[in-house]
Amino acid sequence: MNASVMSSTAHGSKLKPLLRLLSISLAAYFCMLSDSYACSCAFMEQSGFIHANRDDGSPAHLPANARGVLFLVTQRQMQSEPPTKDSFSITEAGKKNPFGVAIQRLTVKGQPTSSQTLFRIGPVGGFQAGKTYTISRLGAEQMTVVIDGELATVPTDRFALLPDGAPRRRALSLPTGGSCSGLYPSIVQNLDYAIPPAYTQYRDAMVYFTQEKNHAEPFIASAYSPDICSQFPYGGSNLGPGKELVATSTPSTLAQ
Repeated sequence: MNASVMSSTAHGSKLKPLLRLLSISLAAYFCMLSDSYACSCAFMEQSGFIHANRDDGSPAHLPANARGVLFLVTQRQMQSEPPTKDSFSITEAGKKNPFGVAIQRLTVKGQPTSSQTLFRIGPVGGFQAGKTYTISRLGAEQMTVVIDGELATVPTDRFALLPDGAPRRRALSLPTGGSCSGLYPSIVQNLDYAIPPAYTQYRDAMVYFTQEKNHAEPFIASAYSPDICSQFPYGGSNLGPGKELVATSTPSTLAQ
């Protein structure tokens, strides 16, 4: 009887390291699953007309002296079928005869080269006030734009990135590995893109880009993102049109 107990105990003692090892292996396996699945992002690469409609779903509006609408092309599209003037059609509402198409590739100053390319599309000779245009990429999407009177611009028109309120301390969601995001104690400054009053009605037809720098380092592109999977419209932000924020854990850094 004692021998049986001893034999059983000895057999059990051999199993314990194996069970412990199995337990550790399973724990590591499930940790790996947790990290990989917790932040599985399904990004959709943006392309097409950037401002096809206003936020309320109504047609876009532009002033008569606007040079065109913005069209975004992915890297794959640029390689397989780069857009040309023959890729688009521009017609006036109620009429069949198309206008000649002017197309220009744009470079956003200070922004890194990305997988997307920006173009401006408009009619040769420009828009005419009071008319409505349909701009189509042949065989694909289209947009309607209503043309208002000319926008009065003056050399003193000022565009600036201004503080929106005072800096404040709060827990800020920021991208992090494994769990997509984490809360970090931060000093946060909300920002507002200030534009001249005459431009206000076209705020949702603009693109906005922010750059930041530390001391003698060069400016780099900056856009607040609360987590790794966050995605917002090209030239926009997670905070809405014309809004942005910067954050730091060091007060002196934010002051600069």
